[in-house]
Amino acid sequence: MSINNFDSGRSMVEMLGTLAIIGVLSVGAIVGYSYAMNKYRANQTINELTIRAMGLQDQVRKGEIAELNMELGDKTKLGYTVDAWIDEGDPRYFYIALVDIPSDICRQILKTKWTLPTKIYGIAPPDEWEKPDLEVCGSGEITKQMDFEFYRDFAKIGTGDGGEIETLAPLDACSDPDFPLQGVDGKCYACSESKSVMVGPRGKCQSVCPDRRMVPNSERCILACGVGDDADKPVMDYMGMCHSCFDEDDRIWLGSDADEADCRRVCPNRILSREGGYCHIPCGEGFFTGVYGDCWSCSEPNIVGVGEGSPCAEECDGKRYVKDKFCYFICSGDTPLKNRVGTCYSCSYQYPVDVGVDGQCEEVCGEKRYKDDSGYCRLK
Repeated sequence: MSINNFDSGRSMVEMLGTLAIIGVLSVGAIVGYSYAMNKYRANQTINELTIRAMGLQDQVRKGEIAELNMELGDKTKLGYTVDAWIDEGDPRYFYIALVDIPSDICRQILKTKWTLPTKIYGIAPPDEWEKPDLEVCGSGEITKQMDFEFYRDFAKIGTGDGGEIETLAPLDACSDPDFPLQGVDGKCYACSESKSVMVGPRGKCQSVCPDRRMVPNSERCILACGVGDDADKPVMDYMGMCHSCFDEDDRIWLGSDADEADCRRVCPNRILSREGGYCHIPCGEGFFTGVYGDCWSCSEPNIVGVGEGSPCAEECDGKRYVKDKFCYFICSGDTPLKNRVGTCYSCSYQYPVDVGVDGQCEEVCGEKRYKDDSGYCRLK
């Protein structure tokens, strides 16, 4: 009598397939859990920063921001280092910074589209500021620093889903049409204010006062040149001073980044210097132009910097020549002796003249002088 045993079970292929399914589900669960935790940490951080920002508003107005930092501590509940300070250039704004936070949390904070800050900056290796969008957080695991900029008078109007804070735009305190210009001191000024008004990097100037202009590369709003008491001075220089187009002794500095159009737009009788950004009147007959628009006599015995492409020789009818961006006087007449850098001397000059080994000495001064082995032309 034979007995047949039939074992029932799973094949190896089936077991591997089952394990693969379990692995995929596990990975999905881990990813989902990681995302949920990052979102939770981001929202918790946003809520904590909101509390800090709301508390800082009054302190910013009083200039007591350091005292509040001490009270709240320098760590968030999640252990991120936090700091705060007032914008020195515009005290209407203050900043809260998070230091060394996980990049995933940084990106999640940005994805929530938190609108309480007016701007968010970031430092990520290699210390590049203010990148667009999520690049603020960098590509590494840690974001070195996130700076959140706040306006001191932001208005909270509610809390959105997921902890996002919805806010109004920064308040404009100067609503009186007779005093529409707001300074960083919080005061409101008339458009006719004679003094310059510090409005800060985000302040309004020409948009609320058409007869005013921002001083170039500055945060000051002043009366425009060419109006009022400065009607005959239409050109504004780099420092905000007004100038006439016709003052021959006045070289107007427009800044090193100025171009020819910036100069001639207001004063067609002027040209821009080769270097330095000076708007000047062309030099007259018997003069040549220096590199910064200054005028020199063609009989000037010293060498003068003129920059590249100077028409120095043409301006002086061949009395001078250009070499290596410098204009040299052609030594002749009473001063025929030239030193190695191009300065002219008379043959009776009492001191030795360094003409160089290849320079002329006896050739132009005859028996009055001689050249030693070092290249100095000396009186006999």
